Amino acid sequence: MEAIGMIQAAAGLFAVAAVGGIVMAAIRIAAKRNPPHWLAMGHGFLAGAGLTLLIYAALTVGLPQRAMAALALFVVAAAGGDMALDKAFVGVGSLAEAVEFALPGR
Repeated sequence: MEAIGMIQAAAGLFAVAAVGGIVMAAIRIAAKRNPPHWLAMGHGFLAGAGLTLLIYAALTVGLPQRAMAALALFVVAAAGGDMALDKAFVGVGSLAEAVEFALPGR
């Protein structure tokens, strides 16, 4: 598989994970309770799969410079996701994901 195909697959995984992240943040902030476990696990699984795919692509076929920057931002988002149990850190992962999606594709 070539790099662009892996980037597109990872982007799809991240997009679905981002929707789950938005739903979780809304539940956490508006309802003042934790989101359902299945939603949190699905979000983490999809985001982890996308991150793993990007790392694999970087190590095997190489990625363009902007994709490498996006990979670094997703690592920051993953670290922010670990801290997102506290309301003060909910935006850390979301901000990194928003910046990554704003980067031009190539």
